[in-house]
Amino acid sequence: MRDHAGLLAGTTAAQALDHAAGMRGLAVRQKQHPTSRKCDPQEHAISLPRFCSQDSPFHFDAAKPIVLHLGEDIKYNHDYHESIFTERFTVVANEEPDRASFIAAFNSIKYGDFSAIFRPHFQSGGEIGQWDDELIPLLPPSIRILASAGAGFN
Repeated sequence: MRDHAGLLAGTTAAQALDHAAGMRGLAVRQKQHPTSRKCDPQEHAISLPRFCSQDSPFHFDAAKPIVLHLGEDIKYNHDYHESIFTERFTVVANEEPDRASFIAAFNSIKYGDFSAIFRPHFQSGGEIGQWDDELIPLLPPSIRILASAGAGFN
């Protein structure tokens, strides 16, 4: 596989995730749906994962891949994030203040079958601690991408 590091140099984590999603085949379907309605599995050619559960506190747009946002809101490149990124992905923010409640949220499938995890700033999102043998097995099978901003030396 070709190394895309040079292509992504100077981009935000959101742009890198958007690029990686295209590389991984997480293409957004062209059929548009209102984002506030419940999913109807009969309407889609694909089998819809757990995020369409009636018990879910969230109602996702099944036509878009779900991105779990860790940490603070984005600090830079708001135009890109608010227009292109949120049009292509359903972005769900982590609401858990600590590792124990984050694990409980994963176990209850609170965030559904997300395709990516996005941490836009290297100084936030650390409340969950390290990605280790306790957290990694809890990731849904749908996960394909982890995009995390870094300082360049870590």
